[in-house]
Amino acid sequence: MRSLIGQLRGCRALALVATVAGVSALTAGGGSALAMSAPIHITSTVNIRLGPSTTSGNPIGAIPTGASPDFQCWTEGQNISGVDVWFRVDYNGVTGYYASYWDDSSYSTDWQIVSKYGIPNCASVASPAPAPASSEPAPADVAPTTTLAPAPTSGGPAPSSSGPTAAESAAIAWANPFAARRSVSYHNLCLTFVFRAYEAAGINLRRWVTVPIGWNTYPQDIWNRFSHGHTGGGTPPAGALVFFRGSGGNRTLSHVVISTGGGNLISTSDRVAGYIHYENMAQHRYAVYLGWWLPDR
Repeated sequence: MRSLIGQLRGCRALALVATVAGVSALTAGGGSALAMSAPIHITSTVNIRLGPSTTSGNPIGAIPTGASPDFQCWTEGQNISGVDVWFRVDYNGVTGYYASYWDDSSYSTDWQIVSKYGIPNCASVASPAPAPASSEPAPADVAPTTTLAPAPTSGGPAPSSSGPTAAESAAIAWANPFAARRSVSYHNLCLTFVFRAYEAAGINLRRWVTVPIGWNTYPQDIWNRFSHGHTGGGTPPAGALVFFRGSGGNRTLSHVVISTGGGNLISTSDRVAGYIHYENMAQHRYAVYLGWWLPDR
């Protein structure tokens, strides 16, 4: 997969979260729906703390040797034997931080944490402060459970002229700050980015994708494999996920973005820019437009 700025980037769903039969599952005890698995294991039993420092209070949990927690993000914290990276994780019903010195991850720069493991910086992740797992149940999906057959993708207007739904507006609102500050997070992880936008709106899109999603899933793999919502061509309505494939047909170069309406888009890094940014349909002519999916209809 190409990674140089200026090249068309493939982007995938890198371990979105722990899955069962391809469907996302919350971590035990009500962990974050945004946590993800990663090939990182604890090398010696380590404490989970409220913050990225041993002075942040008494430990709130522990991760045993050999275990691999679900990762939310990374941040800089107290330097432990030359390593100042701390991961925010979910493990055994507890959400908090542990020092990366105590795991087998390998990176020479902070950026490699994102590019190699798909774990974003905590500054780019909208989530509550870590704390012991709440006794309250995890929030349910707010979308209806009725299954609808996808509409043809040959074009046509959005399913309604009343404007975006609350969930569609919330997904756009979640994505906007990343583009506004030109965040470099979610590099090569466009599927993860758009799915998390809807997770922030209370909707788990994976339940409406009819093919399994794993670390090697690309946008082209799931296009038009939907059990709910509305698909189409032409100008994407606000809140729609917009799918492209590389001009050579290589699935690893396919891409997905979020429409903000009027032909405008929010995209992770691509040929237009090497960071999350605003662009429009005309700027994406280097790729083949497949169509759009409006899931919350």
